[in-house]
Amino acid sequence: MFPFFIAVVFTFTPRSHHNPISLLLSATSTIFKMGKIWDNIKFLCVAGVGLFGDGYLNTTIGLVVPMIGYLYYEHEKNTVPTLKGSIIKAGLSMGMICGQLTFGIFGDA
Repeated sequence: MFPFFIAVVFTFTPRSHHNPISLLLSATSTIFKMGKIWDNIKFLCVAGVGLFGDGYLNTTIGLVVPMIGYLYYEHEKNTVPTLKGSIIKAGLSMGMICGQLTFGIFGDA
């Protein structure tokens, strides 16, 4: 949120301010005059959490597939066959895409 605040400060304030206090007061008054700035900040926070969640899932699937192999594929030296492991990883990606679209549709309703 802080880089966004700095971008707003330098975008919406005149360049004649040399005093940092007056620059900050001018920036905050400009921010509060903008109608939907808090909605935009809320949107950016929700989008950031979603991006973090997707990245976390993409990272952990590489750790989960060997665990599945250890639990369910003892007869194949505790490893998931390549095709089945790829299907599991592709299923995660397709599930994330469907979930994002569904969440977006219900969020706009």
